[in-house]
Amino acid sequence: GLKVSAGMNLVSYASERYIQDYCGAVSEAGAQEIALLDSSSSLGPEAYSHIVRMGLAAAGKSRIAVHAHDMFGLAVASNVAAAKAGAVVLEVAVNGYVIGPPQADLAATAVALEALYGVGTGIDLAKLVDIARAGEAFTGVPIAPNHPVVGRELFALGEADQYVEEIDIDPLLHKSFTPELVGNARPLLITSTTGPFGMWRKLDQLGVEAEREDVMPILEACWEFIMVMRRPILDGEIAAVAHIVMRARSKD
Repeated sequence: GLKVSAGMNLVSYASERYIQDYCGAVSEAGAQEIALLDSSSSLGPEAYSHIVRMGLAAAGKSRIAVHAHDMFGLAVASNVAAAKAGAVVLEVAVNGYVIGPPQADLAATAVALEALYGVGTGIDLAKLVDIARAGEAFTGVPIAPNHPVVGRELFALGEADQYVEEIDIDPLLHKSFTPELVGNARPLLITSTTGPFGMWRKLDQLGVEAEREDVMPILEACWEFIMVMRRPILDGEIAAVAHIVMRARSKD
């Protein structure tokens, strides 16, 4: 009663004839699934879709699965291409975790299929950030702040004023989906490119009651902090800088 998945590892080293013969043989032997695994991360999306079509042509009733790695940053694209070619199982990993080049990322693959291609995955997208954070906690391996879909700063605002203000007009103008879709957030950062309206918005967010004439001096002090410390300025530090600047100005 077991279901059998027959995997061909290092598929990028196989000839077309071998792929066809393998898929035909294991399908005839009763394998319900044939996995084409590119563990060396040597296939681009076009090559992956090509071998999937070949495998399907030879596989009889067996379904095709793929297993892509991210040596060139193309694992999600390869998964999508394989799906378009007829693969019905796309192997992924939470946060791409694996030794060596990451596997195709769970969150990025799921959202690409759902949001870009309209393909239902059955995955609760709103839980993707929770899953990613759990993965970080379990492994002790943090992901990049701008990691696709689930990065803490992927949706961050910190650019010039026009970008920050435009979020109130159209939240999809500079990001193709909203953070709420995947359970993420949109932090407001103060950076070397932040303008006065962004600074004022951040002060309001932090509950710092600043006068209009205080905003630019506070922003300039934050810029100086970033330049001297050579790192981002944190929320508590922004508030502290703001109070120092306002006290100094009140004495003047």
